[in-house]
Amino acid sequence: SKASVAGLKPFETIRSINDQPVMDVKDFERLISHGGELKIAVKRMTQGRTVKIRLDSKDGEHAVDDATSPAP
Repeated sequence: SKASVAGLKPFETIRSINDQPVMDVKDFERLISHGGELKIAVKRMTQGRTVKIRLDSKDGEHAVDDATSPAP
């Protein structure tokens, strides 16, 4: 999947997208619906990091694995 290519791993919890908190599936769907570049803060166990994914609606989805930095 595009998320896997971008570096998201099983059991990581999505904490925010573009600095907006994700509390439930509705928040997630609303925040990704705009497409473009998404900065996703994830947490696994005690480690946090940020993954960037680019969603292009006209060309299909493209994932980018940018440098992952610790997330708050």
